[in-house]
Amino acid sequence: MDKHFSQKFLIACIVFSCIITSAHADEQQSDLLFFGNQSVMFAEHLFREGDYYRAITEYKRIMFMEPDPVIRAWLKLRIGQSYLAGKKYTAAQAVFSELSGDNPIEKIKQAASFLLGRSYYLDSRYSQALDEFNGLLSEVHDPEIRNATLFLVACVNIKIGALDEAKKVLSQVAANDPLSKRSQLLVSMVDRGKRLPHKSPALAGLLSVVPGLGHVYIGEYEVGISAFVWNGMFAYAAIESFRHRLWGPAVLLSVVELMWYSGTIYGAVSGAHRFNRDAQLNFLQALDNDIALDTAFPADDALVNVIFTGHF
Repeated sequence: MDKHFSQKFLIACIVFSCIITSAHADEQQSDLLFFGNQSVMFAEHLFREGDYYRAITEYKRIMFMEPDPVIRAWLKLRIGQSYLAGKKYTAAQAVFSELSGDNPIEKIKQAASFLLGRSYYLDSRYSQALDEFNGLLSEVHDPEIRNATLFLVACVNIKIGALDEAKKVLSQVAANDPLSKRSQLLVSMVDRGKRLPHKSPALAGLLSVVPGLGHVYIGEYEVGISAFVWNGMFAYAAIESFRHRLWGPAVLLSVVELMWYSGTIYGAVSGAHRFNRDAQLNFLQALDNDIALDTAFPADDALVNVIFTGHF
């Protein structure tokens, strides 16, 4: 009987020990999960405070310890977003290009493709942006992502002066989408770009046959008057030198006058180009101030939750 009692007691001790060990392991796992969430919350806090480079360090540290491939992909996406927000476009593009490749996580892939196109757009690489956005539009079915992509495609077209194409794209944004009002307002303002003040460089150069007249045409009145006076003075001095057979000064003054005269014509032509460019930039700046020619990834807040759920 003592033998049976000893065996039962030993078994009871082993079972009790297993229960205690299991409970302790669960507690450690719970603490680890809590610590992991707190770490992500801190990294998110740094990101939202604009401390992007410290946020990148935190995301990398968490990614080093995180085995879940979905969460690791999200953390890498967040690193790319931090580079993008910090205007390190080349670094951001490298991250997004990797994630938008053969990625089995569909929403991460779509987000990376959208953000890659946006990084090209903000980096003024408009042809690459259009290529990326058009590729995304051919694959994505999520209405929010699709409408945000269409909006940025329209913004790219506005930047490159394809205003009719921009209006056509904006008309495809769904009426029930949050971007609909901005799209409609943008359509109404885009037509202003077709009525911008314009100066003909060819006409400015032609008018400069009379020194200074080309500058007056483009609105540079003081420069025009100055060009007329200085050209007149050098021309008069050169003519007088020839009349008095002062060949050395006459040749020198003629060369200087020819350079000044050519510079006046060139200045008027380049001034007309500058006038048109400034009108375009002012128009784009006004649009950006009134409407904002940009939009973030629409499901960004939903992506943040992946760190707590572990899946989409």
